Amino acid sequence: MADLQIWNGGWQGTIVDEDQKAASLKLKYKVKAAFENLPAEVRSLFHIVSSNESEFAVRFKRATADQTSTTFAGKNARGGTNQFLHISEWGPIQHQDPPRSEEIMTGAIPSAKEGIVAIETTWKGGKGGHLWSLTERAMTTPPEHLTAEDYTLFFFPWHADPQYRTTGDFSQIPESIHQYFDEKEAHLTAIGKPHTFTPEQRLWYHKVAIPKGNQRYAEYPTTLEECFLAPVPGAIYAQLIDQARAEGRIADFPWSREHPVHTFWDLGSPENTRVAYVQFVGREIHFIDYDSGLDLTPVQRVAHLRAKGYHYHTHHLPHDAAARERSGLNFEDQMKAAGLAPLTIIPQTHNIWTGINKMTELLPRIWFHRTRCEKLIAGLDAYHTKEDRSHPGHQTSTPVHDWASHDADT
Repeated sequence: MADLQIWNGGWQGTIVDEDQKAASLKLKYKVKAAFENLPAEVRSLFHIVSSNESEFAVRFKRATADQTSTTFAGKNARGGTNQFLHISEWGPIQHQDPPRSEEIMTGAIPSAKEGIVAIETTWKGGKGGHLWSLTERAMTTPPEHLTAEDYTLFFFPWHADPQYRTTGDFSQIPESIHQYFDEKEAHLTAIGKPHTFTPEQRLWYHKVAIPKGNQRYAEYPTTLEECFLAPVPGAIYAQLIDQARAEGRIADFPWSREHPVHTFWDLGSPENTRVAYVQFVGREIHFIDYDSGLDLTPVQRVAHLRAKGYHYHTHHLPHDAAARERSGLNFEDQMKAAGLAPLTIIPQTHNIWTGINKMTELLPRIWFHRTRCEKLIAGLDAYHTKEDRSHPGHQTSTPVHDWASHDADT
């Protein structure tokens, strides 16, 4: 970044970080320090236009003002066109501050449309949000299909660092650790990234990583997939979802043709509308299917529901389905006109924790179809409360309104 700034007149770059302090430190040690360590005779060719915690600007002494090159640093990207955009810790940002994540996605990223975008982050918040959409695309786009609009993903696992090794009595390594690493070796070989875990690495993992519990997935992921298993701070349902996994209640199972299907809705823009397909089988509650991200009109949505071939009982709409729009109709009217019946409106819960507590009570009885409800499971896993900024490490009792909240509200 420093090289690009110093040797390109009229250049602009931006560092976006969790907070101003973190951004300022990167500006100081990655840009200013590089300039200050140039030979004196080279530095003498430049005029420092500005140098503070939020920007560093220089230009050749013989250049005009429009040839000033600047690197900005802060919580948000400045206006203008960025030739280089460095986004740090977007994972924690999207987890703690969804509106700022939206600003990064819709403001900062487009500002570097013709430039370089570098994103480096620890992972936080499960499989959802703006960063997940870019990460998933980078993970699934074949190399031959990459264009200038695509991202290349780099993952740096703990075992690539030579310091993560311990010598000692290797006989103390449990068989479960050996089994874990044998499976990881097979997986890495299958994806074309073979690695043999040495006894020193296995002992280190047993002594250092394992005691951290699930937090090891955040701090010491062995594979890229493990990053997304990291626990979500303030998670509301994650423990109960883990319990469902352990008990085999997240699986691919057939839906029962002997029981009707109920639908439960959360309304938003068409693509943010969620629909859960549920069967009540004895005391068990089966989530057999789930819709999200579908931009459909009422008529198209009814056709979509019918095409699934389920035997429907009742379609349960949230209270806002009865709210009148400018046309004088409400969502309930529109769905009735499109042929959806019977419909019922669920009354509004004025205390959000009333619904959360009820869901907590029901979750031990719920089964989820692993494939068709993948997005719902990810949303429930990631649904969390806000961090208490005045008391780091503590959470408030207020759920965060983000991508996961749409799934939890269903």
